[in-house]
Amino acid sequence: MRKLLVLGLFASACAPMKFDYSASRGIASSEVDSGAGGMDTGNDERDESDKGQTPNSPGYVSKTENSALNRLGDRTYVASVLESVFGSSPTLTSVINNQMSSFGGACDPWAKDDCFPTAASGSRLARSQVTLVPTNLASREAFRIRACTQHLVNSAFVLKAVSRSRRVEVEALPNPLPFPGDEDFLAAYALFYPGREVPPGLIEGMRRVAAEAGALNPSAASIEAWRYVLLGLCESPYWQLL
Repeated sequence: MRKLLVLGLFASACAPMKFDYSASRGIASSEVDSGAGGMDTGNDERDESDKGQTPNSPGYVSKTENSALNRLGDRTYVASVLESVFGSSPTLTSVINNQMSSFGGACDPWAKDDCFPTAASGSRLARSQVTLVPTNLASREAFRIRACTQHLVNSAFVLKAVSRSRRVEVEALPNPLPFPGDEDFLAAYALFYPGREVPPGLIEGMRRVAAEAGALNPSAASIEAWRYVLLGLCESPYWQLL
């Protein structure tokens, strides 16, 4: 139930975003694409989701441009983002880095053990021929969501993420941990989307998630609020876009 709550409240605010590369590369525009999600239609004609927009509108990105520039990061990129949030862990190796066929990113023959087969990783030849440009496979999302869940069920990783959002060591966090507020939500968002603008409505969604999570476990309200706010951010797929 709580997971459904998180995903439901974040859904509208974390809808597929257009990225305004013409104004500032990597900065998300506040516009939401409810249509084809940036799919290349073969021409620049705007569909129903683009009504009212013109090439001169703030943040406008054509379908062709959006498709060409919004590429998914490979296994190394996804693992590096999650490590920057939660720190290193065996989960990143087994669930992300070893899943080359799902995330893309061929093995490095010069890196220790990267190209050498294990029972679950496939042959050395297969690992060296994985696509360089990954695609959005269902298996990729299943592994990524598993990685998010496996980290966030562990309160030690929740505290690590909180400490990194506050730019302090875990030992320097206040005890008891304060309930997250708007500044914390902004900092948590920046862990997954550094340098990008917060979409309209997302902070309100975070407030509601935090309040509901805290109410369900009053004796540990603060860490539960953090846990489910981070879960919503981690399970949103859009931080994988390069």
